[in-house]
Amino acid sequence: MSAMALPSLSTVQPSAWAPGKPVEIRVNGDRLAGDLKLWTSFPAQSELIKAEGKQAVFRVTVPANTPVHVGMMRVHNAEGISVPRLVLVDPLKDVAPASTDRTKPQALAWPVAVAGTLPGQASHWFTLDAKAGERFTIEVYSERLAAKGDPMIRLFDPNGHEVDYADDDDVRGSDAALMHEAAHTGTYLLELRDVQYRGGQPYRMRVGRFELWPDWILPPNTVTEKEPNDQAAQATPFNLGQTLFGHIEKAGARDHYRFTGIKDQWVQFRAHTRRQGSPAYIVLKLQDAAGKTMQTGGADITKPVILRHKLPADGVYTLQVEEYIRHGGPRHRYRLDTFAGQGGVVLKLKPGQDAKKKPLPLPDRLWAIPGQQLALTLQLERHQYEGGLEIQSSTGWPMEGASVPEKAKEQELKLSIPSTARPGELHHLELIGRANDIHVDPVQFTEAFRNPWGHMMLLPTLSAIPLAIIEPVNLQMNDARLAAGAKVKVRVNTRRAAEPVGQQPDRKPITLTLNNLPTGVTAPAKLEVPADKEFLEFELTATPEAKVGKMQITVSAQSQYRGTDWTRTSAPVVLEVMPK
Repeated sequence: MSAMALPSLSTVQPSAWAPGKPVEIRVNGDRLAGDLKLWTSFPAQSELIKAEGKQAVFRVTVPANTPVHVGMMRVHNAEGISVPRLVLVDPLKDVAPASTDRTKPQALAWPVAVAGTLPGQASHWFTLDAKAGERFTIEVYSERLAAKGDPMIRLFDPNGHEVDYADDDDVRGSDAALMHEAAHTGTYLLELRDVQYRGGQPYRMRVGRFELWPDWILPPNTVTEKEPNDQAAQATPFNLGQTLFGHIEKAGARDHYRFTGIKDQWVQFRAHTRRQGSPAYIVLKLQDAAGKTMQTGGADITKPVILRHKLPADGVYTLQVEEYIRHGGPRHRYRLDTFAGQGGVVLKLKPGQDAKKKPLPLPDRLWAIPGQQLALTLQLERHQYEGGLEIQSSTGWPMEGASVPEKAKEQELKLSIPSTARPGELHHLELIGRANDIHVDPVQFTEAFRNPWGHMMLLPTLSAIPLAIIEPVNLQMNDARLAAGAKVKVRVNTRRAAEPVGQQPDRKPITLTLNNLPTGVTAPAKLEVPADKEFLEFELTATPEAKVGKMQITVSAQSQYRGTDWTRTSAPVVLEVMPK
């Protein structure tokens, strides 16, 4: 039992796109046909050059001021939308690796990028020239592009001494990176290999003059810690609603902040570190005026660090910040967003269940036909708030269930797709909760990447999920010929739309009707494609007196897609009736 196949991606070349100029992108996969479009998570203009089923070529232009970063791309058409692929926006020109022989290394005219695959039992060898006092950076992307390489880099000075080494990175995961200041003028030898000696994993190594760690961009209301603040009595004062910025300057250090709260006020503190390039694992402790810890946040280093608490009384409170594994140093910086209100709600998309009641994968993309009611179920994690709230959609389309009643822990939403929506359109759905004086984050869809990309240290964030408008069926019938007084077997293909990710199948029979049959030609009274089939074969019968000649006929199909009625008519085909 097959269905309409979604566009799929197996490779994207190149995997790094230079900003500021057109780049031809070749994607390989399947079902890359029709009015195929390319979507990116970053600003870009794209133009389809050709699409031939297994390969498509786009001309893509990324704005010149786009910074170096990993982004996401997909392709989509009227049949659906592909899984994402990760690409790097990078202005460096690239070369292919050319040597696994240490005695014959490949010379690099840096700044440059090397794009290739990691060798198995061997290493890739390079040289680069530097002057004494010159600083350069070497950084490898593999894991961050969803590959499973484990790159290691070693650097040797002009005298053959190993002067730098990088393997796993405390922010980049298995991707290696280093910054080096040359002590001698001359030619440096660079080794790159997979530390586990696994071959075939793609990588991109960047060599140039750039910073490894991004600058922190802070809002105007930021309060920066004032040292010394290792004791509660030395705490830096702030007001709820301000952003805090600090630094764990040495191993075992603690920072303290002080604020005034009121009874029954709900407070929330959220830490940002690793996505900003800091290796710090932050732990938060909320303490009362007597120094008693009332609440902690950050004990699970795999999840975002959030502390929530309802204040028991008016008074002064202290927020203590420390590093989970007692590390510290110049890069161990953090940002804390602070909120005050009457409670909070965390919204999550509830996974579907299979026939055995086991959870199905969370979707990383959605699709629907025009006029459909798209059903989604939200789970509500309540924090000191039991009231109602309103769910808003970024699309602005009507939605049943948008008003969530008091104390509800789950809520089913039915988003009405406009009947005027056109197959091939792509929308981005963001679901946002609103209620007076409480904090509600938009629904996050990041966990959908946990299975395919679970080896990555930091999964891509996804707060708006792509929603493709699709055709409910791919309806096809071939030309046919028969003689008067004879019969001919014909076949109508009815490939249904794919079932949504994370939901059980809901296939229905399809009723067919032949239109404009010539006089004297008949079809069976009932033409129905069973729910478990994607085609129907039947016979056309011509009487001896049937009208001879060629005529265009069509086939119409009627059925339902996930509760929504649809009707489609095929393109015309030729039916020829020949003399006896």
